[in-house]
Amino acid sequence: MKVGDFVVGGFNPSDGTCPLCRKGATANCLHKQSYDGAHAEQVRIPHADGTLVATPEMPADDLIPSLLTLSDVMCTGWHAAVSGGVTEGSTVAVVGDGAVGLRGGPANCGAYLPRLMEKVLAREIEPGLVFDLELPLTDIAEAYAAMDERRAIKVLVRP
Repeated sequence: MKVGDFVVGGFNPSDGTCPLCRKGATANCLHKQSYDGAHAEQVRIPHADGTLVATPEMPADDLIPSLLTLSDVMCTGWHAAVSGGVTEGSTVAVVGDGAVGLRGGPANCGAYLPRLMEKVLAREIEPGLVFDLELPLTDIAEAYAAMDERRAIKVLVRP
């Protein structure tokens, strides 16, 4: 990575080198540290080399919403599918309020990010469709109100 790269980092930093990270259990990194403000233009990230994944070049503007979902909601959804044993072409049945998977825990963002980023950049998936409202940062209070009042599912906030 270099200054100016477009990067995505999961909500749970990992160093990428400990035994758990090497096995793909990046959510349980032995050296994990928390950070605030991950959805920002600039932020200090612990273990940036293990947490951040750079795009090969500056992405097209229409891909940015989908890339932003990889820092949280898409990795979480992917983790739910992995934990539930969902595979391509499989059918998952849920009866009543039953759970699809019982093996939960935080998503292994560091393990999932490279593959999910490839899928977004190849336009195979478009998780950015989850954003149903876009507002400027100056309207952040309205963004939270819209989600709280169920007028929006997820708000994309731009500087």
